[in-house]
Amino acid sequence: MNSHMDQLGSFFAHYAQEFRDHPMLKFQGQTFNYEDIYRHAQALATYFSRELQMTSGTRVGIMIPNTPQFAITFLAAQLSGLVTVAINPLYTKREVRQIMEHADIRCIVVVDFKAHIVNEVVKELKNKPIVITTKMGDLLSHAKSFMISVFLRVCKKQKAYHDQSFVSFRQVIKRYKHQQITCVRRHKKDVAMLQYTSGTTGKAKGVMLSHDNILSNITQVNVAFKEIGVDDGSKQLLVLPFFHIYGLSVFLNGI
Repeated sequence: MNSHMDQLGSFFAHYAQEFRDHPMLKFQGQTFNYEDIYRHAQALATYFSRELQMTSGTRVGIMIPNTPQFAITFLAAQLSGLVTVAINPLYTKREVRQIMEHADIRCIVVVDFKAHIVNEVVKELKNKPIVITTKMGDLLSHAKSFMISVFLRVCKKQKAYHDQSFVSFRQVIKRYKHQQITCVRRHKKDVAMLQYTSGTTGKAKGVMLSHDNILSNITQVNVAFKEIGVDDGSKQLLVLPFFHIYGLSVFLNGI
């Protein structure tokens, strides 16, 4: 693997440029190409680096279902040299607190209908992380976003929670949409992700995964895909949740 592609941030930046006009994700009928995701990731990375002044190795939590926002947050963190910590949105307050406290998360991006749990946890933490909230339809058209919000509120009884201390994901992307940063240099053996176990036999344990671990996994996946006839332009149904290591590593990074 080339030296400029031995970390996740530069790896994604390279392919985002090479396949900029190619579709990357399709969500609720709306297609996002590589350039779309990369542009949004650069905007969020700028916020992380310049406004929050987050330094290399700082931990960022991601508590979002499978949406473009998850991909953007993960990739923005990697561009900024940060360490991502994926959290299951279905976790209870106790489980969320245990991970946030143990990982020393300094910023967390959470879907708005689970923000009340994070807010309760933050009040109990010594180090108060920045909370960024996103709606499921933040990057969709106004009509689709509105319909999804109504569906979640009425049919799923998932009510959005707001606090004056929260930062809007949509507003951050809008504010820094023309900004870019240079990918922060990380060694291939540096930790890229803290992936917590399910905790079925006790407290969840954080597994330290390096850039080399994930990139090696991507290489393995690509070899397997080629053997079964999957190539550029093929479509994958992303059923596995991104907050699980299989879903994140194989599907999100493997696309």
